[in-house]
Amino acid sequence: MQERLLAALSSAFAVLSAVIAAIGLLGMLAYAVSRRRREIGIRIAVGATIQRITKMIARDAARTVLPGILCGFAIYAASARALCLCSTE
Repeated sequence: MQERLLAALSSAFAVLSAVIAAIGLLGMLAYAVSRRRREIGIRIAVGATIQRITKMIARDAARTVLPGILCGFAIYAASARALCLCSTE
């Protein structure tokens, strides 16, 4: 019973942290776009397509988010391996 409760609480906190991280990323992206609003308007006026603007924004967001995701996966892999080693002893 205790193990199930611990698993349920861990899952709930994992989902909560993922939602909070997603909200943070959305806020960061909205802020970055609002700061570049004038530049985006000029690019559209000069003839840039919506697809090109979207690629530009996605590329900038990926530059910010990708290092964090890679570090997170590395930490996850290390901690999962450490937890597996501890639980088998």
